[in-house]
Amino acid sequence: MDISSGGEYGQKSSSLALIDSEISNTEHAVLTVSSPQAQPKGAGALILDNVRLTNVAHAVSKPNGQVVLEGGTKTIQSWGQGRFYNRQGQGQYHQGQLTPAPVKPAALLDSNGKFVERMKPMYTDVAMEDFVSVKSEGAKGDGRTDDTAAIARAMSKWAGCKVIYFPAGDYVVTDTIEVPVGSRVLGELWPTILAKGAKFQDMNNPRPVLKVGNPGDTGVAEVSDLILSTQGRVPGAILLQVNVREPEGQKAAVGFWDVHFRVGGAKGTDLQSGNCNRDQGFKEECEGAFLMLHVAPTGSAYLENMWAWLGDHDLDGWSQISVYNGRGIYIESKEGPVWGYGTASEHNVLYQYNIANAKNVMLGLIQTETPYYQANPPAPKPFTTLAKWNDPDYSHCPQGSVTCPMAWGLRIVNSESVFVYGAGLYNFFQNYGQGCIAQEHCQDNMVSVENSTKNIYLFNINTKASDNMVSVDGQSRVRQADNRGDFCSTIAGFLDQ
Repeated sequence: MDISSGGEYGQKSSSLALIDSEISNTEHAVLTVSSPQAQPKGAGALILDNVRLTNVAHAVSKPNGQVVLEGGTKTIQSWGQGRFYNRQGQGQYHQGQLTPAPVKPAALLDSNGKFVERMKPMYTDVAMEDFVSVKSEGAKGDGRTDDTAAIARAMSKWAGCKVIYFPAGDYVVTDTIEVPVGSRVLGELWPTILAKGAKFQDMNNPRPVLKVGNPGDTGVAEVSDLILSTQGRVPGAILLQVNVREPEGQKAAVGFWDVHFRVGGAKGTDLQSGNCNRDQGFKEECEGAFLMLHVAPTGSAYLENMWAWLGDHDLDGWSQISVYNGRGIYIESKEGPVWGYGTASEHNVLYQYNIANAKNVMLGLIQTETPYYQANPPAPKPFTTLAKWNDPDYSHCPQGSVTCPMAWGLRIVNSESVFVYGAGLYNFFQNYGQGCIAQEHCQDNMVSVENSTKNIYLFNINTKASDNMVSVDGQSRVRQADNRGDFCSTIAGFLDQ
């Protein structure tokens, strides 16, 4: 792997993390030009975390032949280069072993000491007669018929017995769909479940659309290849709520693969150009949902390839639109574990990721974008903050500020053992204008660590156009001006041990 592009004084690579990896039979594992003097200062971040070398001459070296880290046949437990910060905001360039190494809880690891990974179930060993289509229970999937009763019937009748199959289509539901423990759910070409109607209108008493298990449940649940969406205004809808926890000894037994959220911007959502055009100001009819994903206090979850997208444009025609969705991904699992591989959350009003009162969370490669219309209106408008949902408070923002009342990319509140490896947290607009990009200051804050936290490891954090990269208890700790990279501002690590 070569991250030496641009040379020592023109580094182009922002960051690279190798986690639970194996490299064999090569002269160079990683080529770099990073040094304390290299420019731009933030670029070239590198994390090697549990990397096994076999017959590798040089683990990290430079194009001129200088060896930074010797190779051989060995395991690199925890090594990094780049700018590292602690909770107090003390930061400096470091190139070497990370001491002490991150403390990884057993709940997140497999028997070999690696973060748990689980392949998407393909059900190749399941006989054809052990699949059942929701259409066999009366669902239409035509985007108009209320399919609530038919889908609920399929779930209650066949959970734990057959793979419940959604043929391609658009399934309108007007009440919560219970997904019992033992369910295996599979979609064809991303069928869409569209939440609609009166039962999803109260934002002070939100209710789930797809509810996986009940609080306190333990067992297996698998969902693959679905899109969760809305039809019209449903400000009291939680698109997916996970209450069930994996059984003892069955890690990642509650899993979601290729499950996506799409609010607005698509035919059938009634949240498109024509009624939700950009630059028209807030319209109540253009409110989306309350929350996209909720991993509840008793839940655990394995998430792989998940996009929580609030439409900023029409998929057909690319006209920009203004749609308002309250919250993105909310994790409050008291014990976890929660794994996320390749997840993204974009354009939600209050936050994209909110980890609160949680424990044992690992997110590998996350991406966010701030809503293009903010701060018009300023966050939290058009919604209100709800303490019982651990919402961020914007009361500290100066009156009239256009850079403070914006969505957080990532919040970590009163949580323990949270690991993030690779984050791209972006703001490209200020009320659809891009004049703020030149100063890299479209919003004030992007990452917030709050209240008592323990063992928080944020590696390779990349932010765009946020003045403060990381804040702790409301105070800036990492500023983008000190960590400029090629495209983003980058730090190799924020470590709160």
